[in-house]
Amino acid sequence: MPDKRKPGGTRGGREDRKPPAPDAEGFGALGLRGELTAATERMGWLVPTEIQRRAIPLINAGHDLVGVAQTGTGKTAAFVLPILEKLVGLDPAPALNPYCVVLGPTRELAQQTAQQFLDLGEGLGLRVMTAYGGTSDRPQSTMLASGVEIVVGAPGRIFDLMRQGYLQYGQLVYVVVDEADRMFDMGFIDDVKSILNRMPSRRQTLMFSATVPPQVKRLAQDYLIYPQEVRIGRSAPPKELSHEVWPLSADQKLPALRELLSGDHDSAVVFCRTKKGTAELARRLSREGESVAAIHADRTQKERERALGRFKAGEVRVLVATDVASRGLDVEGLALVVNYDVPRDAEDYVHRVGRTARVHRPGLAVTMMTPDEGRFLARIEQFIGSKIQRGGPAAHAAPQRDKMDDKPPADTEKGDKPRRRRGRRGGRSRSSRRK
Repeated sequence: MPDKRKPGGTRGGREDRKPPAPDAEGFGALGLRGELTAATERMGWLVPTEIQRRAIPLINAGHDLVGVAQTGTGKTAAFVLPILEKLVGLDPAPALNPYCVVLGPTRELAQQTAQQFLDLGEGLGLRVMTAYGGTSDRPQSTMLASGVEIVVGAPGRIFDLMRQGYLQYGQLVYVVVDEADRMFDMGFIDDVKSILNRMPSRRQTLMFSATVPPQVKRLAQDYLIYPQEVRIGRSAPPKELSHEVWPLSADQKLPALRELLSGDHDSAVVFCRTKKGTAELARRLSREGESVAAIHADRTQKERERALGRFKAGEVRVLVATDVASRGLDVEGLALVVNYDVPRDAEDYVHRVGRTARVHRPGLAVTMMTPDEGRFLARIEQFIGSKIQRGGPAAHAAPQRDKMDDKPPADTEKGDKPRRRRGRRGGRSRSSRRK
């Protein structure tokens, strides 16, 4: 159970300890050591984002924290940097006892977070490992036995390692619950609570979430001690994003997608609602000559890693995915996101389109809406507080667009065979390479 202290107390220091209020723009003003500011420069980060500027001093000061920020705002680095700052001054972690455990809802997010620890902590001598299902736990238990400072993983596998005695918390300093709202959506919250219940009360707990529904608030109340809260605006698409809706009939979607992919886009992510729809769309695009890979929950971990790796390396131009990739997928220079199916959850829309227009770069998101998906779009527009521009290729535009929004939803998927389209190399857009 949480350690109840008097108001104002923190886990990591005296209660009168105040975080600095940086008045400069660079990362050096946040109290980070030179090796970390140099790492941010290597990453091309010159100025902290708002979540980084506000969260890092609070974490450095020892506060529990609830950070609320949308995707693409740099919130991963907002906890990675201060954790590295603290851990680099400690002795090597003993066997089975990491200093930091980060919980995330998906394997892809765990991999991305671990990579950011490695990138920003290069040369600091800190050991980082990932832990998730779909692979043997023997390599993971072996690494823990040799000693690692940071473990990043999915709740199910973390809980399994803990029950088997391979993961202990005698030296724990930090625990991070990342994408807390998604933990509830994906049914992982019982594992998260079981893990937190077994951790020592004297720890610093950081919770990050895109939204704070009532269940996330209760989780923070139960497991964080007088947390500070940093809330960065409301969930909304990035300002640099151009997004539009293409009202279409069901049999116009595939031809419209083919026409969109025929433009000057070096890489694109196409989101579908179902695993079956994702696999089928990827097969159809591949048969027509498009270079394509697919990610969905029915694929093995190795298959998912191979698909994502090929996409990031530019070996395939189009990644077709379910919402398993809507959080944690970070591809440099991705300029196009397509919602082949309108997401039913408005938050999922924000996370999907947030794969592009990251770090102040421009991006395009196109949502292909059939008449029976209009209700979902209405929820999205209400959630983001604005109406999304209607558009689409003239040859495929559906008539009476304004009336489509009032039609009830349905679960069907239809489509025609698209025309042939050869892939080009993924990665950065053509325009960005010219720069």
